[in-house]
Amino acid sequence: MRRSLASLWVAYVLMVLNVFGWLYASLKMALAHGDAPVALAKPINGAMLLANGAADGATVFGGAWWRLITAQFLHVQPLHLALNLVGLYCLGRYVETALGAMRFAAIYFGAGTLGMLASVVAAPALVSSGASQAILGLVGASLAYLSLVWRDMREWRWPSRFALGLGLLYGAIQISLDIATVHTVKSGHLAGLLAGFALGYLLTWPAKWRGTRHATNEQAAIPARTRERL
Repeated sequence: MRRSLASLWVAYVLMVLNVFGWLYASLKMALAHGDAPVALAKPINGAMLLANGAADGATVFGGAWWRLITAQFLHVQPLHLALNLVGLYCLGRYVETALGAMRFAAIYFGAGTLGMLASVVAAPALVSSGASQAILGLVGASLAYLSLVWRDMREWRWPSRFALGLGLLYGAIQISLDIATVHTVKSGHLAGLLAGFALGYLLTWPAKWRGTRHATNEQAAIPARTRERL
């Protein structure tokens, strides 16, 4: 892995924003119903989610396209948020370390937005929210990255391997739940996964190709006798 964990920041900012989005909507619902301590443990209803930036067919196709992004920071209940935070922590650190902050942000928001759009198209009457599409995009990006650099995994430290393993386990559990249950949001999850893989491959392959070409040119520039001593 190329970057130290101390240089990471996008994944942590996204985690804070996800917590803030859920807490803000929960507190607004608590104030509306007058049961603040209890409301934090209750699922947030669809009307409150929509009032705070969630997406459905009527709002998105009515011109509020920005909801495809804001909806990614709203979660229905604490467990929903907690599971996504675990996935974001493990996969976010891995992808941001491997590809850098800007590529990581592009994958997260690209996969999340396309996944959210797929959810809205498949079920326009339902309220869509959550970061699952974006995090499954990170699963796809991780798989794309591994397909290109798997030979270098022996050089990784065990915390990186462990975090990646947990992140991929999250993806496997989410996909298994999608297969086992009947709900239309699986289209959004699938779109996020595929978009993440495509973006991960496109953003990884040029850098890997340039690095391989640079290494080959450097190797060719070393005299034969010098190479024999290496």
